[in-house]
Amino acid sequence: MTKVTALADTIIVFALCLLSSTQSNASLPEYLNDHLSWVVGLAFSPDGKLLATAGDNYVNVWDTHSWQKKHVLYHPNDVFYVLFSPDG
Repeated sequence: MTKVTALADTIIVFALCLLSSTQSNASLPEYLNDHLSWVVGLAFSPDGKLLATAGDNYVNVWDTHSWQKKHVLYHPNDVFYVLFSPDG
C-alpha cells in the first residue's frame, strides 16, 4: 500500500466512523481500495445508504451496508468533487 493509498484510506475510514456514529447497525470495512491515486472527494447520500468517492477519472459509488461497489462513473478529466442531491 502506498502512502497515497494509506492517506486516502484514512480519510475514508474517518468519514465512515462519522457515519457509524449515526447508524448503530453500521459495520465498517477495513479499507476501500479502488482508486489508483488520491481520493479527493467523498459524499454520503442523504439516507446514508451510499458513499461516493472521487479521484482519478472516476467516481465509485459504494453500498454502505455491504461495502460492495454499486457503480463506477467515468469522466475524461480528473474528478475532484462529488455530491448527492438533497433528494438522493
